[in-house]
Amino acid sequence: MDAKGFVVPPDGGSVLSLAPGRAAALKLLGGETGESIMLFEETAPAGTDTTFHLTVTATRWRTC
Repeated sequence: MDAKGFVVPPDGGSVLSLAPGRAAALKLLGGETGESIMLFEETAPAGTDTTFHLTVTATRWRTC
């Protein structure tokens, strides 16, 4: 297996505007990781409820 690595800088990734004061930066996409992982970073104002959770199955995991 050939390993391939890359770095996503702190300000890297496509940014999606979700709501006033909320945004998500797409750090890793499935196509970049052989469909093994997708990762995003969400920014929300202090006190905002978010729906973060971890789902684990035999073939995938995600946080959102």
